[in-house]
Amino acid sequence: FGAPIAQENHAQRAVLAARDLHWELDRYRHTSAVAFASELIVSMGLHTGPVILGEERETWRVAPVVIGDTAILAASYEDMAPPGTILCSATTAHFVQYMGHVEAIGSLWEGGQSVPLMLYRIHTEASMMPPVAYVGSTSGVHA
Repeated sequence: FGAPIAQENHAQRAVLAARDLHWELDRYRHTSAVAFASELIVSMGLHTGPVILGEERETWRVAPVVIGDTAILAASYEDMAPPGTILCSATTAHFVQYMGHVEAIGSLWEGGQSVPLMLYRIHTEASMMPPVAYVGSTSGVHA
């Protein structure tokens, strides 16, 4: 979110998308007749920061390559997340704390970091995260 055009509310949009994906997969697991549906559980990791996008493409049908520390940290959070959870960095938590319950769950030492990075869990229960308007939205779209 926020690429190729910067958006002030990129962190909020990422959290809302992750939360909605979590809910849709949960609904699918409980309503699908497909044999493997009950095993479809994902973990997600979010981090806010600058990234480098790979070369521009004529269409956005193919996902662009995203590189940089931000992408690496988001992937690390995803790897550490227990099944069915959304973890995020302190940076992302700072931008979305007003949206609902964001819980600090500990810290981790990553790579050559000189200080530990705080790790947060975004609660996905509907009762913990009331619907909110996109911050800075000119369209008035609500999620």
